[in-house]
Amino acid sequence: EELEAIELLPFKYGIQAGADCVMVAHIYFPHLMSHTTSPATVSSALVRGLLREKLGFKGVIASDCMEMRAITATIGTEKATVRALQAGIDLVFISHHHERVQASTQAVHSALAVRKLAADTIHQAAERVLQLKRHYLSWKSLPPPTVSYRVGCEVHRQLSALAYDCSTTLVRNEDALLPLRFKSDEDLLVIYHRSQSLTMVEDDPSVQDFLPRSIRLRHLCTTALPISLRPTESECEKTIRAAARSRVIIMATMNAN
Repeated sequence: EELEAIELLPFKYGIQAGADCVMVAHIYFPHLMSHTTSPATVSSALVRGLLREKLGFKGVIASDCMEMRAITATIGTEKATVRALQAGIDLVFISHHHERVQASTQAVHSALAVRKLAADTIHQAAERVLQLKRHYLSWKSLPPPTVSYRVGCEVHRQLSALAYDCSTTLVRNEDALLPLRFKSDEDLLVIYHRSQSLTMVEDDPSVQDFLPRSIRLRHLCTTALPISLRPTESECEKTIRAAARSRVIIMATMNAN
């Protein structure tokens, strides 16, 4: 009853409005699925039973990335690819590693060879994808270019400046500390959290190090000091020593705490 009243409403209205594609997330619906430990992506009860039959969706059903941990840590990308196609997924996304794409493709070929996966299932999925392409893509009827000015023109630069002006809120500026003014040889310390409690994207070191790397482009004498959410005694001592040597300290916080 809750699904009918809340979660399924956007899908119902989207399908009624002519949505061409629906993506199935690696979520878990124990009341609707016979496989109690599998994600919805490999569940025929969800893909065919709910999407195709109950909601009447005729378009392309796509998977979420089959390299996400809900798949790799349970079923495995290769096996899950076959099971997703068996469940009625038309378009399987494997978004990161080419070797997994190759291994999954081979797994599909093997499943077809032993008739674990029906050829008709593949043909129907391919036809839905091709129909979607035919509907939107045609080299013979490309629209003429309508942009009369180049990217990076004055209008774009003004919009960029406005976006920057509106994106940052200065809550306090005691003693006119900002904008920062200090000599090129004075040390600047950037303290920031290196967390393992965010999303996979945010936990990527290249994302978390973006702030100190960007500041270092403008001030060479910049020291980056990542600390854990619950710093050890040695981390605290290291931070205090680094702070004592620095003319300016920037501390980046993640939330209200």
